[in-house]
Amino acid sequence: MKKSIKILVLLLAMLMVVGMFMACTPAADEPAADEPAADEPAADEPAADEPAADEKLVFAWSPATLDNPYFITVTKGFEDR
Repeated sequence: MKKSIKILVLLLAMLMVVGMFMACTPAADEPAADEPAADEPAADEPAADEPAADEKLVFAWSPATLDNPYFITVTKGFEDR
């Protein structure tokens, strides 16, 4: 009787561990064959990550603190640039 309870508890524990790993797995959503993929731009439109020729890029820097010499140097570099 004790042996069967130990086996049952072990099986339930293994089932819970497998269930945790299965619950964390993302579902694979595959696009249909006739639909273009969402991350691929159409042939007639420019890619989203490529700026236009006349567009100027703007960068932002928000340091955690200005007590650390590293952050002071990086902030000065951003300002100089």
